[in-house]
Amino acid sequence: QERQRNYLKDGPYVSAEEAVAIYTTAVHWLESRRFSPIPFPPLSYKHDPKLLILALERLRESYSVQGHVNSSQREELGLIEQAFDSPHETLNRIKRLLLTQRAFKEVGIEFMDMYSHLVPVFDVEPLEKITDAYLDQYLWYEADKRRLWAPWVKPADSEPPPLLVYKWCQGVNNLDGAWDVDSGECTVMLEARLARVFEKIDLTLLNRLLRLVLDHNLADYMTAKNNVGISFKDMNHVNTYGLIRGLQFAPFIFQYYGMIIDLLILGLQRASEMAGAPNMPNDFLQFRDVETERRHPIRMYMRYIDRVYMVLRFDEDESRDLIQRFLTEMPDPNNENVVGYNNKRCWPRDSRMRLMKHDVNLGRAAFWDIKNRLPRSLTTIEWDDEASFVSVYSRDNPNLLFDMAGFEVRILPKQRQLSEGLTAQDGAWALINDSTKERTATAFLRVDDASMQRFNNRIRQILMSSGSTTFTKIANKFNTALIGLMTYYREAVVHTREMLDLLVKAETKIQSRIMLGLNSKDCNRMPPVIFYCYGEGFRVRMADGSSRAIENVSIGDRVLGSDGQARDVAQTMDGTAPLFRVRLAAPRGDDSHVVPREYAAPVVRTASSISVRSICSGSSSTHTVSSDPPALDSGDLLYDDEFLCNERHRLAISVNTQGSVRERPGRSGQSQWASTGAFVLDTIELRRDAQLGFERPYAVSRVFEFNSDFFGLTDNGKARAFAAANRHAMAMRKLAANAGGSVDCVHVWHDKQKAAYRVIAKNFPRELAPPCRS
Repeated sequence: QERQRNYLKDGPYVSAEEAVAIYTTAVHWLESRRFSPIPFPPLSYKHDPKLLILALERLRESYSVQGHVNSSQREELGLIEQAFDSPHETLNRIKRLLLTQRAFKEVGIEFMDMYSHLVPVFDVEPLEKITDAYLDQYLWYEADKRRLWAPWVKPADSEPPPLLVYKWCQGVNNLDGAWDVDSGECTVMLEARLARVFEKIDLTLLNRLLRLVLDHNLADYMTAKNNVGISFKDMNHVNTYGLIRGLQFAPFIFQYYGMIIDLLILGLQRASEMAGAPNMPNDFLQFRDVETERRHPIRMYMRYIDRVYMVLRFDEDESRDLIQRFLTEMPDPNNENVVGYNNKRCWPRDSRMRLMKHDVNLGRAAFWDIKNRLPRSLTTIEWDDEASFVSVYSRDNPNLLFDMAGFEVRILPKQRQLSEGLTAQDGAWALINDSTKERTATAFLRVDDASMQRFNNRIRQILMSSGSTTFTKIANKFNTALIGLMTYYREAVVHTREMLDLLVKAETKIQSRIMLGLNSKDCNRMPPVIFYCYGEGFRVRMADGSSRAIENVSIGDRVLGSDGQARDVAQTMDGTAPLFRVRLAAPRGDDSHVVPREYAAPVVRTASSISVRSICSGSSSTHTVSSDPPALDSGDLLYDDEFLCNERHRLAISVNTQGSVRERPGRSGQSQWASTGAFVLDTIELRRDAQLGFERPYAVSRVFEFNSDFFGLTDNGKARAFAAANRHAMAMRKLAANAGGSVDCVHVWHDKQKAAYRVIAKNFPRELAPPCRS
């Protein structure tokens, strides 16, 4: 409300000169692309039924997971079904409303708590929502057919986000001379968030820009739809400034408006070179020739919704001129630019950007130059924003760092790799030069902190909303979240230790919640590990009706999928990956000795101290070293192609977690108590097994002996403890003899398992204090 009142009092914020410049830029761009505006949907449009069905399906699928609906939602579902039954009447009504309706019902707003932030949820009147959904489908289809979108506008249907990250890495690697630094050249990777674009959209300017690409009736409808009353509880106001995010066609408006901002950043000349000729448009990250690519410092550009990514390439003179212009405007006499320079702290220190004076100034100068191209009335990029980062690759910095679509990426070229080499590694991509087909760089991957927090918040949401629901629903929700995470991030998870910790903690929380609703609390009923694969010998049904052991299935064979359809095997995977590790922590106090372990092991057959459970085809039997896969009936044969994993073995390893620190000190002031003792530390460690050829868990006991008289570790604690036990036993025997007892009633026993000497008494005189001591 405050923002709207300020706009009505002080607005418009876009000056006439800025508006004319923005409008002129859009006109010149559309003319150069030979774009023909999208007309009003004709009455007999041949794609109408398909577009309507897509729109209705999209509206209906949001209710597929909802158990309860309110009256407004019930009304919307009824209207959707009615539209399915009578599509021609619905289409006629939609087009009539698009042509005539300019006053709309009030929009309600609620907020969904995502634990780290609030997401506004808009409640639009159902009849209007159906009209908006059809318009959204129509605009996207027509805009794509007429090639409205530049290749740098993302997300797009051409690739899912992880593939987009891979394409970007390959694009950087294939830039002409990207890794050459011999003559002082630098490669700069800039990423930033366009701040408050939604809130700063001026509806008058938006209407004029929309009229360039749409029929004026559609443009008027879309801007009028944003100029409606918004109510939250007992508060309401009329939206006169900014875009309403909850409208069905809001993504179309934002991407078009964002493309105009892209033109302001790139300039019309460079934008045209990146997009290519209208009759022969370039693909993403492609130029017509090398000369065109080298003509401008901006070599790559992409906007993913409101996140801007670009790669700039400077020679020594260009970087010096840019730094000089920056320091003329923003002097730095005390070399304070290094202070507050964002860095990727998720990587080890030697893999981060090294804050050298030249590289820091170049990074700040490049950011300052791009920021000056954006009018503050539209948007800006802020240096202090956590999403802003400029990585400089130069003589002093061998790594190029960025994060995109939930991935933290570190690109290290081959010529700067000293000892790592280009061998295949977990959590890394080998980048190939397209012209030489040679591996010239490696991209190391991690899951970024925001994505880990989102997964953690989702687990919290599952636990908070579980209530009295059945444990199968809780498990299904967890499995859905886990499979979604693993199929999206794949190899990046293995390289992110914090992510593995989070997975183990999340699984433990879900198991604990499920156990609350079970009569039996036996841990054997719970799957001990969350990474499963098929075991050796598991039978796979082939497309011709035969069955074959899974290790004998190779690429190109035709197998029968779980849905009964035949398909070709595109990839087979084997090998081991250490998914669990052991870490010891320092004691937290004098009385508590806690040894937290992040435990698990490679998926292998191990010694009998580690229980190995085969879970093929639902079996839960426990096996030891010579464990063989259980025999399967013909009805159990299947091939599940929905989840790729790191192994062919489907074995779950459960490591004994009962390790502890045991204290055996003697600290009493009584004379018959010895002053020596020992700490015994029981742990499980990963050690290399010579027979297996890789690491496996071993149970290890370590004894730390001490003598409190010397306040330190003794040179021979075992001998001292034995001597002290014998002294104590001799004294007790004398006391027993003086009291008329037997001398043999006291003896010393070496408890090897507990690493202690015990003084034990039998038939000791009752009037004396018992001599039992350890």
